[in-house]
Amino acid sequence: MSISTPEEALARWMDRFVEYAATKRGMSGALQSVIASGRNPYSQSRAKIVEALTTLLDAARAAGAVRDDVDAEDVLLAMGGIWAVPVEPGWEERARRLLGLVMDGLRYRG
Repeated sequence: MSISTPEEALARWMDRFVEYAATKRGMSGALQSVIASGRNPYSQSRAKIVEALTTLLDAARAAGAVRDDVDAEDVLLAMGGIWAVPVEPGWEERARRLLGLVMDGLRYRG
């Protein structure tokens, strides 16, 4: 897949995030056990996610493709809805639709 604009790169990253969510869903029991022990299994990966998303947002902002009043943390919170999608047939398609809504919100001011 060829990516030609910062906006496309951001959208592709979000799509890959759904794939990431799918792998974490398969590990949910193990992750809950680690969390219950008082450890945070997400601290390093979250920092890397925020860094990557910040880079993509900055590039898309510089190209005039997305709003300039949001940061990576805002986008991650908006993307959080994918974790609430019930695990059932078709959940990945629903998650991608939710991310489409996030992208639409990033592009336009309401």
